[in-house]
Amino acid sequence: MVKSNRANLMLLSLSALLQADKVLVFLYSHDKFDVTHFDMTIVLNDTSIREELKTFLNSSSIRPRKIIDELHVHRGNAIADVVALYKEAHCFEIKGETDNLSRIRKQSQFFDLAFKKVTLVTTENHLKQAMIVAPIHWGILLTYQKGSVVKLKYIRKTGRNPHFRKDVAALTLWKHEMLELSASSGLESSPRANKSSLSSALASNLPEKALNEGIANLLVNRTKNSHSS
Repeated sequence: MVKSNRANLMLLSLSALLQADKVLVFLYSHDKFDVTHFDMTIVLNDTSIREELKTFLNSSSIRPRKIIDELHVHRGNAIADVVALYKEAHCFEIKGETDNLSRIRKQSQFFDLAFKKVTLVTTENHLKQAMIVAPIHWGILLTYQKGSVVKLKYIRKTGRNPHFRKDVAALTLWKHEMLELSASSGLESSPRANKSSLSSALASNLPEKALNEGIANLLVNRTKNSHSS
């Protein structure tokens, strides 16, 4: 008797599933399937913003030659979230919905010294504060959700950075890359020289444009197997 009841229950469950499938097919085929009942909210955090930012940059009319994640600058005092390499490097700092924008005040000191161009990528709930906290020469790129898609649009373009320093920018390179740039620029540098002296020599002897393009070229060619001496 117990087995019979179990068998009947299984048949009823199977029948219910089949009926449910028929209802879904009917609703879908008659354009009555209401997707608004499903939660399509996307958490705009570092991960979701970062991937969409890369897609956004790579689909622009002027595409970067390479995009680097987590680039250490100023001897590791700061880490640039995303760096797009064109003729020169462009730093993108991401602040998602739950991030603290007040950190920008400290981070901007390092990013401004190392990059000629910096853009803040942030969300609608931070936009008002971002316009105040981000340096006036920083670009602001807004990320938001439209339907089930993450979108980006410029609120403010990047301007001239008055704090850029060539010697700090050169410190973005590893030591062997500095030596390579020195040699290709016709400068004599000792392999025993430290990074501080090498960066100072590069900054003193190379025009800003030549130095920035040299740094970008070396970062484009950098591989994970390269050593960081």
